[in-house]
Amino acid sequence: SILRFESSIAKILTAYKHKASAARSDAERSRALAYCKWKINLRITGCTFNNKRLGWVCYFSQITETSQLRAVNWTISKLMNRFGLKDKFKPKSLIKTYYELSGKSLEAGSYIPNFDNLSAAQKRERLSMWLGERVAAM
Repeated sequence: SILRFESSIAKILTAYKHKASAARSDAERSRALAYCKWKINLRITGCTFNNKRLGWVCYFSQITETSQLRAVNWTISKLMNRFGLKDKFKPKSLIKTYYELSGKSLEAGSYIPNFDNLSAAQKRERLSMWLGERVAAM
């Protein structure tokens, strides 16, 4: 399970690398970076949707030792360095996500996204990241 999670992070970074190298403008590159950042942070933190917590850390929220989470955080930082993104953004932490999940309700905090509470404008913003600026104007 940990290896699958790490490989999913590597897939996101690989997709970003290909998207950035194929980009024809700075706007496309910055959109690819924003999408990569959002996707990695969502993979790390999980989310709340339909009043249910979803994500990898939610699945392992019953663990009592955080050494595995720390090891995965280290792997993520090494992958970020390998793909040249270390200086562009800092991904969220599995440790902080774990403590956010263990101590708070579904509604509390902004570290873990709650898709039930998004406004129409926020939903448009998320869609424009995937589909481009055309959707934001609609």
